[in-house]
Amino acid sequence: MSNKEKQALKVLLVTLVLLLVTSSMIFAQGQAQVISKSFTPDTDMPLRVKIRGDGAEILFESVARDRQCRARYRYHEDQFSGTLDWTPERNLFEVELDMQVSSFDTDDEGHESELEVLLPRIPEVDLDVSLKAGILKLDGENLTFDNLDLALWAGELNASFPTVSRKVIDRVNIDVKLGELHMENLGNLAFEFLDVNGFAGEITLDFSGELKMHREARVDLELGSMTIIVPNGMTVRARISKLGFLSDVELPREWRRDGRYVYSPGASRDEADLRLDLRGGIGEIVIREK
Repeated sequence: MSNKEKQALKVLLVTLVLLLVTSSMIFAQGQAQVISKSFTPDTDMPLRVKIRGDGAEILFESVARDRQCRARYRYHEDQFSGTLDWTPERNLFEVELDMQVSSFDTDDEGHESELEVLLPRIPEVDLDVSLKAGILKLDGENLTFDNLDLALWAGELNASFPTVSRKVIDRVNIDVKLGELHMENLGNLAFEFLDVNGFAGEITLDFSGELKMHREARVDLELGSMTIIVPNGMTVRARISKLGFLSDVELPREWRRDGRYVYSPGASRDEADLRLDLRGGIGEIVIREK
């Protein structure tokens, strides 16, 4: 695939995603409403956070000092509605964000559906989010995760883990069908298996971090660009599946190939810090060291 073809493909993907997200979030101008909720979870069990919604921007951050959790939802009532429910006996915080399709007005430029959730540093967080269209931002600084399951049908998902989360998670599930996925400092997240699924768009996974442990990751993208960033010195074994000449693969110079497998210096079929299963369709697969 030539550079011109790659650029044209990227422009097409970005345009498609913008159209989908914009069409989901534009609505008739109405009065802005705010719903707030504060609560203190039980620290003897994980805090469960379950969110379902459409056409929203969601931000997760940690609370600076105390153990109180705070959430704030700002929206326009003509197009959106939402509920924020806390069930203390289950240590469960549930959010439902609804969009009223019948009130679409594409001539109006105003739109707003924003949820901000400030999570406590204690206890561990079981985060389960499913968003049809929108933007999802997760700042995992000073948070410890018991489970992580993030799904986005169309839009953009950004997650970073600047500090170490030592609780070992058996499986992390990330699903972004159309759009962009960027995850940084995955080496600070203690997981055994990372499962990333996408259809069309751009995926960037950065495995930098402080935790030393064996991990596995499977990344599947049918159409678009997949970039994997690993720290210098990490031993990596990657199995790469691609769609013939329609997929390009770019590797660091020192890495060696053996059939469908590629190895960083010091890695072997039986020994590697990170084991990757990369499945690409039309587009490119890039592995970089830093």
